[in-house]
Amino acid sequence: MLYAGLFFYHFTLDQVVGLALVLTLNGYDVKKNWRRLLLAGVILGAANVPIFGLPQALRTVSWMIVTFAALKTGFGFSASRTFLVLFTCLITMPVVWMSCFILRYGFNLTIQDYFASLPLRLLFPLSYNTLLAILGFVSYRRRWRIFGEAGEVKIPLEAALPPAVQVVLLGIILNEFLFSQTFSQTPCGFPPGTTEFVTLFLMSVPWFLSMFFLWRILQVAEQEAAVAAQEKLALELRRQTDTVRAQRHDFVNHVQVMLALLNDGRKEELARYVAGIKQDLGEDS
Repeated sequence: MLYAGLFFYHFTLDQVVGLALVLTLNGYDVKKNWRRLLLAGVILGAANVPIFGLPQALRTVSWMIVTFAALKTGFGFSASRTFLVLFTCLITMPVVWMSCFILRYGFNLTIQDYFASLPLRLLFPLSYNTLLAILGFVSYRRRWRIFGEAGEVKIPLEAALPPAVQVVLLGIILNEFLFSQTFSQTPCGFPPGTTEFVTLFLMSVPWFLSMFFLWRILQVAEQEAAVAAQEKLALELRRQTDTVRAQRHDFVNHVQVMLALLNDGRKEELARYVAGIKQDLGEDS
């Protein structure tokens, strides 16, 4: 029970802090909707407890599916907006990876040391989540945005799918490598230029490149969505202007007719004309 509780604490803390950061970077007001954020973090934290027991590849894919479903249903995002938030989640992953790497090579700890130490299991999640929380706070105060919240983004599937698949596959490989190295059975030091560090660097380069290409595609898609929204707004304003212009033209015609009837002294016809205008206005309303 304690074992599962510690995992729940770890994963819930990860989800709440991580979601607060990535939602802020996507223009979502986390301060106004903190209850929804907390509930989503708790649900995802609980869901990640059984997911952690799955094989690495299945674990990564399952986490992405569960997170996508939770964001879409819990926050009411569209599919495209949910994809943007999920992509932003991946940007925070290197912080977690580096924390695990430092835990392994900086403190010479094995998986047995980690699971056997209650203080370590309580404090280790705070090491990188504190940094993410600070980033989230600064992002909220300074209004940093990776993607805005206005407009419906239409993601070009044929352009975004290849780098997205590369990101997922490379992420699975990186996770597998870090998990095996971080929690290997034999402790070792962290001298500069070790094979593990070089391997991690070489594996990280294509992942970051794929992330960059995918980010650029999503950024262009968002800009196109913003332009489309502005064009739609301009068209609506043009329609409203045309409507007002037509109403003004009708009003001027009515005034001219009433003035002509008044100048000719045809008061009865003027009264009937005004009554007809009132009737027309009543039918329109």
